[in-house]
Amino acid sequence: MSKYILIILFITYLSKQTFTNKVYSDPIKLDAKIENSPEKFENDVKKKSGENVRVFVITPTYKRLTRYPDLIRFANSLKLLPFIHWIVIEDGDKKSLGVSRILKRSGIKCTYFAAKTPKFVFPKRGWWQRDMAIERLIVNKSKFISKHQRGIVYFGDDDNSYDPKLFTDYVVNVQKIGVWAVGLSSSSVEAPIVKNKKVVGFDTWYAPEREHPFDFSAFALSLKYFEDNPKARLTNDPTLYPYSPEGILLQKLNINLSDLEPFESQLTNPKEIYVWHTKTQIPNYFKTVNRKEVYGYDVEL
Repeated sequence: MSKYILIILFITYLSKQTFTNKVYSDPIKLDAKIENSPEKFENDVKKKSGENVRVFVITPTYKRLTRYPDLIRFANSLKLLPFIHWIVIEDGDKKSLGVSRILKRSGIKCTYFAAKTPKFVFPKRGWWQRDMAIERLIVNKSKFISKHQRGIVYFGDDDNSYDPKLFTDYVVNVQKIGVWAVGLSSSSVEAPIVKNKKVVGFDTWYAPEREHPFDFSAFALSLKYFEDNPKARLTNDPTLYPYSPEGILLQKLNINLSDLEPFESQLTNPKEIYVWHTKTQIPNYFKTVNRKEVYGYDVEL
């Protein structure tokens, strides 16, 4: 009997102890009470960004089974960020009613229009839609941004995963062109190599010899680049179609390695990644014809 009493006392002792994981040096303690509220987050965002910044998130999109959940996830990352203007471009003849609903319900300031890729444009991966967004933004600049605001452009794919801190900590602080780490691109992590606060190269698996070896999701840049280079587009030179779109655009904007501003998480060890190049997988059952019934619901088949 005394043996069982000792076991009970030992378990009681253990339950009163505080255990911490020594691996992490994150200032957020593992046993700390986490208090979050939309109001606190929004106040923090306003303090960081002020009202002199407008971030234009340019997102090409196209009809597919997984588009709605992808856009809902993206909208949830942007909806508490008052400095965002989301420009969504449909690769089709007309806008999607379902996409329009998602954008309207999000409450995000947005522009949504259709711009189908012409037959003479070979790349089908959102090149034409990005060009049309930049064209509309530059031609109608006064409708998008006030004179006292600083414009920043970010190309955000509709199926990636975004932490709001990407925008609050990195994007709004970009002066010329900022770069950062991306997860799940050509490898687990692609990131700038930084020495003395300068970018000297990139840790990347895919074609590391490129002048600009990083993904669209890895950078944001000042709107002024497009104003100073009004003809810089992805699709106006067919001889460049075999190359990566990021490199084509940045070369036309006359951006060099020395222009890059590195951003990285300083408060955590290991460092955090705020954008992930995810892909939503089409379910295997979709290949079965008799499992495509939607029962009157809006699903993009």
